Amino acid sequence: MDMQQYVNNMLKESQDQRKASSQFSLNDLIDRLEQLPQDMPILLGEAESYRGYYMDLAFVPLDEPRTVKEALDEAEDAHGKTFEGYKGGEFTMEGDTPVWYSHNGSCGPAIIGITDEGVILTQED
Repeated sequence: MDMQQYVNNMLKESQDQRKASSQFSLNDLIDRLEQLPQDMPILLGEAESYRGYYMDLAFVPLDEPRTVKEALDEAEDAHGKTFEGYKGGEFTMEGDTPVWYSHNGSCGPAIIGITDEGVILTQED
């Protein structure tokens, strides 16, 4: 086993231990976005490795909305994609990966839902 795989395994164990039942996974996010009107505005931006836990996924808050369809495409594209961590390493995002709402290089709250109006519901870690 190479060093990266060893580190990934350790981090996966940590991720499994700290998953909150209320925090959305990538699959939860995709499922919820599929339920919403695809032309509705939403402030859910680009996907990237989360600064707090590199093997988790963050979606950048936006100042200007884009459509739910664009956010859904971003989330679907992130599934199975490998991202570089903030300080290095490669991390592949899967369906059970926890999702966060934060700006690049910052920590932020966990995504716990999206209202029917497209408001991102969050909870501090």
